[in-house]
Amino acid sequence: MAHNQKILSDWLFLYDTQRIRVLSRSVAKTMTVNTCQFYLRNIHNFLEFLRETPPRTNRLTRRQLNIILREIKMSIIGARVVVHPMATKRKKMGNLPSSADLIACLALAAQKIPQLQTGAEADPLPQVLVLYSYQCAYWSCLYGHRPGVFANLTDTEVDEAKASGGEEGYTLHIKEHKTNRTFGEAQIYLSKEEFSWVQRWQRVKAGVGDHANAFLLYTAGKGASKHLNTYLRTAWADMGLKGTINFTLIRTAISTCAKKTQGLDDRKRVTDYMCHDVSTATASTQRTRTCLRQSTFEKMIQDSLQKEGKVPLKSKGAPKESQTEESDEDTSEEENFNIPFQESGDSSSSSSSAASSSSEEKIKEDTTKVKTASLPPKTKQPLRKCQVVLRPYKRTRQMKIISNKI
Repeated sequence: MAHNQKILSDWLFLYDTQRIRVLSRSVAKTMTVNTCQFYLRNIHNFLEFLRETPPRTNRLTRRQLNIILREIKMSIIGARVVVHPMATKRKKMGNLPSSADLIACLALAAQKIPQLQTGAEADPLPQVLVLYSYQCAYWSCLYGHRPGVFANLTDTEVDEAKASGGEEGYTLHIKEHKTNRTFGEAQIYLSKEEFSWVQRWQRVKAGVGDHANAFLLYTAGKGASKHLNTYLRTAWADMGLKGTINFTLIRTAISTCAKKTQGLDDRKRVTDYMCHDVSTATASTQRTRTCLRQSTFEKMIQDSLQKEGKVPLKSKGAPKESQTEESDEDTSEEENFNIPFQESGDSSSSSSSAASSSSEEKIKEDTTKVKTASLPPKTKQPLRKCQVVLRPYKRTRQMKIISNKI
C-alpha cells in the first residue's frame, strides 16, 4: 500500500479501495487459508487501533477509516473461509486414532518407561529423547493435554506435588500453558507408581549436572522442549501403531469418545480437565456428520413428506368452500327475484315492450341493492386533534449563600 508513496505520515495512502482489493487477492492466492486470515485479521486490528487512537499527523477522516475497514472485513469473510474449517474437520476426523490404539499406547508405554529409565541411569544422553517420547505419549493418552503442558512442567511444580500428595496419589499443577487465562492451572493426576517415574527422572537429571534448566523435560539450553510432536511420532511408530499421530488428534479422539459415551455434565468435566473449549469446534462439527447420522436425516425428510401428503391443506380447500357458499347465496338471491315473462295473448307490442323495460329496470335496481348490502359501509375516521404546548425555557441559577463571620 505504501509503495511509491512520498508522504506516509498523513496515512492517506491507505484510502485506496482498489489497491486493498488487489492486496487481499494476492494474499489469498499465494498463502493458505489460515495464513491469509492471520494476515488480514492483523491488518484489521491495526486499522481499528488507528481509528480509536489516531496519531497527530493523521489526515484520514473517520468515514474514510470505516470504508477501509469495511473492505478488509469483506476480504476476510469469504467462501473459502467457511468451507476450509469443514474440510479440515472432516479430514481430521478420518485420521483419528481409535480407542483401542490409545489403550494399547498406554499399556506399551507403561512397560517401556521403567526400562528406558534404567538405561538412562547408566548412560542418560542416548535415552533422553526416547524417554521423552514415551513419557509424553503416556501423559497425552491419559488426559489429552497439549504438549505445552508437558514442556512447561518445572521441577518446582513437581516438588510442590510431592509435598501435597500422599497414598492416594499426586497432582501436578502446571501454571504456564496456552489456555491458562480461561481454565487456570492445568492438572495431571499421577498414581504412586507414575509419580515414581518422575522422581526417578529428577535424580537422573541431577546426576547429569545440568541445573541451569528449570524444566523437568530439560534441553541443552534454558528453554522448554519444542519438538515433542516429533518425539510422539517416534514413540507411536516404535510401538507398532498405525497412522499419523500428533497431540491434537489424541485430544480430539478423547473429546469425541467423551461426547459419545458420557452425558453433558460428565463431558463438560472431561473437557475442562483437558483445558479444551467445546464451542470452538461446534460450528464445523454440526455440519460434519457420519454416514449413519446422515441416514437419519433422510428418514426424517421422507417421514415429513409422507405426513404432508396424507393431511390436506386447509388453504387449498378454503377458497373453494367460500366460492360455493357465495355462489349458493347468489343463486338463492336470484331465485327471490320475480322476473315477469312475456306471455302470448292479445296484448299489443307497445305494452309488451314497456313491461319488459320496466322489468329490466327493476332487476337492475334489485341487483344494485344486493351488492351495496353485501359491502361494508364506508366510515370516515375522525381526524385526531393534537395539542402542542410551547413552554418557555426557564434558566435556573445556583445561589450561593455566604455566611458572615461574626
